[in-house]
Amino acid sequence: MSKYRFKPSERYAVFTVHGEICYLCRKPVDMVTFQVDHIIPESLESKKETLEQALDSYGLDGSFNLNSFENWMPACAPCNNEKRETVFKALPIFAVQLDKAARKAEQARQLENSVGTSRQIAKAVGTLEAAHQKGKLGGISLEKLLPLLEYLHPRREPENIGKPLRVSPVLEVLRRNGAFVTVKGPYGVGTGIDDAPNRGGFRCGSCGASAWNGARCVVCGAQDDD
Repeated sequence: MSKYRFKPSERYAVFTVHGEICYLCRKPVDMVTFQVDHIIPESLESKKETLEQALDSYGLDGSFNLNSFENWMPACAPCNNEKRETVFKALPIFAVQLDKAARKAEQARQLENSVGTSRQIAKAVGTLEAAHQKGKLGGISLEKLLPLLEYLHPRREPENIGKPLRVSPVLEVLRRNGAFVTVKGPYGVGTGIDDAPNRGGFRCGSCGASAWNGARCVVCGAQDDD
């Protein structure tokens, strides 16, 4: 586990500038459950000789900061947990990842700074993080996430423009049309209102989500035929 406590703005910067995929298996990751991996393990900070050898093998000097955008990449939990403290040999594939991190570092810093200094975006990030911690991602108000989603959308990597934005393991934002948002959940694709009220059948009585495919909640699958 990383000792460094990542700020939400740092996490979203890493997620966005590196294409929303795990750098190890190349599979898509979502904004909530992805992990920030240290290409050169953070644990080497306490192993001076091993750290020096690792840095030297990649042509890096002692000033290289392990806790910086130059050493951070998005990873899925299975890959990151399997890698743990592994120090990859200086093979071209991992040298390429360090080079990519270095090239994207300034872009990531600018994005991190923008996310971190905007009250609306910071509030949206806080809403998302709090919902994840409480296990209530399904019932989150999409309207509260819009500042973050709208900010990140034009800043996504070119290959991701027009693709679903993976907010969490159970929620992908497909498109928005006025007050309506179309999302994809475990039980299909459905449409809901940005800030759906709790009354009148707008929200699922089981999980609190507001996206429906007919009478079925697309997040938890509950049926509401009333």
